[in-house]
Amino acid sequence: MTGAAGVTSGGPAGPGRAVELARQRDELRALAGALASCPPVVHERTASEMRERLALTAALRRSFVGHETVKLLRVWPVLRRHDPGAVPLIAESVQLKKRAEELMVKLGWAGERDESINDDTAALLGLVEEVLRIEEGLVAQLEVLVPADELARLQRRLHRGLRWSPTRAHPELPSGFRSARLLAPLVGVVDRLRDLCAPRVAPT
Repeated sequence: MTGAAGVTSGGPAGPGRAVELARQRDELRALAGALASCPPVVHERTASEMRERLALTAALRRSFVGHETVKLLRVWPVLRRHDPGAVPLIAESVQLKKRAEELMVKLGWAGERDESINDDTAALLGLVEEVLRIEEGLVAQLEVLVPADELARLQRRLHRGLRWSPTRAHPELPSGFRSARLLAPLVGVVDRLRDLCAPRVAPT
């Protein structure tokens, strides 16, 4: 089989091989669906409803930022090596990630009863779904082009990479591989220290 650039497959295709990437995608879609189902922000909402929304927004942020950073450092370099034709879609996904993180920062500064949260959250969820839709096609290429043993090693590295990846939005960070490889672990440590000091908001 061949990829977008006519690259010959390095191993047999098999449905469900990229199980860790599928799990991450399912986790993000579940969080996005839960946040989308929250009642809109209005001044009359109860404190418990507001805490629910804040907790889901934070959970979506942690999941999205962590998973997308690990893909930037681990997955996309492998796919680029096997299929140079995937580079434009990878670049589009990375730019959408940056736009999503910009909205996450904006939401983080909004007052909890600021009704602009409704439109910003809808825009964020649209960006997250667009990223996932693009990545489904990229991961399908990965499954076709990457030998099974290499893909298995990659997924083990993905799981380990989540231990140090950032948990907060940093749209200002460079998205180039070399810069991100240097900065992302350092930012991840700082984020985790901030998370330990920050008050926890749990769904009710």
